[in-house]
Amino acid sequence: LTPPSSPDGRFPGSGSSGLQAQSSAVRRRQRGGDQYRALQILLRVVPIGLATSLRQLINGALGYVFLGKGVFRVDRLERRSAAAYALVSALPVISYGLQMRLKGLCSVSSMGS
Repeated sequence: LTPPSSPDGRFPGSGSSGLQAQSSAVRRRQRGGDQYRALQILLRVVPIGLATSLRQLINGALGYVFLGKGVFRVDRLERRSAAAYALVSALPVISYGLQMRLKGLCSVSSMGS
């Protein structure tokens, strides 16, 4: 298989803009790798549930600050928006917990009949 080429006959990523795009993609992957390394370090020190919860809290706090200041360019971060961000970021965790609880209740009730 040959990679697709652009209309001018060059391969994608062969020009200077392609190199810049590739290097920014590599930087994004490296940053993501740092998050997983942090989780692995936490897993060596504390139990799985606590490590996952700590990672979620840290990522949520950093995400709130970086999104607010960097992306949305907010001068002052407010408690009300922090509470809303925390609630929205916690929804997947809450949903998963409810699913597991319901699953456990269904399996217990079916065992009794």
